[in-house]
Amino acid sequence: MKAEDFIKEVKESGIQVDDFDRKYAEFQGFQQMGIQMLLHFRDLCEMFKVHYQLGFGTLLGAVRDGGRIPWDYDIDVFVPYEEKDHLIEVLQKNLDSKYYISGPEIDKRCPRSLLRIGIVGYSTDEMHIDVFYYAGASDDKKEQTEMTRRLAEIQSIRFAKYVNPFTFSYGSLKRFVGLFAKKLRYIFVSGDKILKEYDEICSRYKMADAKFVFLTGRHAINGIYRKEDMYETRPFEIDYGVFQIPVGYDTILRTQYGGDKYLQYYPLESRLKEFLSNYNKLVGYSQKKFKTKK
Repeated sequence: MKAEDFIKEVKESGIQVDDFDRKYAEFQGFQQMGIQMLLHFRDLCEMFKVHYQLGFGTLLGAVRDGGRIPWDYDIDVFVPYEEKDHLIEVLQKNLDSKYYISGPEIDKRCPRSLLRIGIVGYSTDEMHIDVFYYAGASDDKKEQTEMTRRLAEIQSIRFAKYVNPFTFSYGSLKRFVGLFAKKLRYIFVSGDKILKEYDEICSRYKMADAKFVFLTGRHAINGIYRKEDMYETRPFEIDYGVFQIPVGYDTILRTQYGGDKYLQYYPLESRLKEFLSNYNKLVGYSQKKFKTKK
């Protein structure tokens, strides 16, 4: 589905959305900012031999919609964990000055285990590329389960330990109390120690020797993939460029989105709700000023 199809569907549905044309045009402006950031990321990866591929919603949009999901805006990519340091070095030396990177390697108190690329003047909480790492896994299913369970647990601890409850409570007192309680629970857990453990698990099996891989961080428990499905890539042309996608994209999308349902669209009311939620977040963040570390 293209943006014009979504617009037409909304207008023919009879559902009233205040000032829809203006809001959607503004939303497409944010989408275009994300696309430009992804194009720059792709060019750097290709120039400096970083193995990347589109992931999650960006992969879904490429395969199903031939480009962007009309009501989504963020960007997801996959990169092997063993190339993490090389990628960060490439970005630190060559990233355009209008962008910046955020992650635990940049700031030890970052609540996420993944890397984010943001636009100067915007918080990476909303406007970003998410770089999801994947790592080699054991052949043993029991060890696979233990590795992925522990990685997800470590990410949960890091998030609770370093997250700002005010920012992530979104005005909900109940959520604020829950986040604050978790923060107190892990206050004496060593951040350096769990980050070291995280690195050990992700580095345990070399990609060259592994038959299976898994996504790290909180997505670790979402599935184990054959290495050839995730690691092997091919070029795929969409409406704003040619990008690498995993050869096993169908298996990956089926695992992430519940079988062949990834080819279907949920009801228009739900898609409109997601669009409006994304639009309001983006507009809210665009009206704030953020200090970014260079």
